Amino acid sequence: MDQVKPPTDSLYKFVAIFGLVLFLWSYYAADKFIDDHMDSVASYGEHVDDHDGLKYKVIEDAINGDTDKLDPFIQSLPISERAPFLKMYLQASKLTPTIANIHIGRNAGLLMIILGFFLWYYRVQRHLDAILYRQAVFGVKPGRSLPSD
Repeated sequence: MDQVKPPTDSLYKFVAIFGLVLFLWSYYAADKFIDDHMDSVASYGEHVDDHDGLKYKVIEDAINGDTDKLDPFIQSLPISERAPFLKMYLQASKLTPTIANIHIGRNAGLLMIILGFFLWYYRVQRHLDAILYRQAVFGVKPGRSLPSD
């Protein structure tokens, strides 16, 4: 059985393939990590009475980094009823740096894909195609020059 070998013939191609892996991995990581983390956030909110979608607003504020404000309704609740909302807020706020890292990985991967494939084509592949074309059309063997008229 043949083993898959990474493309090591060109640094540009390697960078492009690595960028593709990073780009695809960021989507997988986002889906997996955020789903797992949101399950733990939801577990804090199971015993909370949802007042007009307030649970989701608390989670959204935490993810967006709105730490300055908590809904005035939550502030007016007694401490015993406010605690689950605050736990949800703290748990959801842990997602903010992770989401930022996922966006950085996704953008870096996309940049590596574009730059790697562009440089690979213009600095390597174009010249190899010209050599192959010359060999096919003119029958020039590798290492020999074109026949003169």
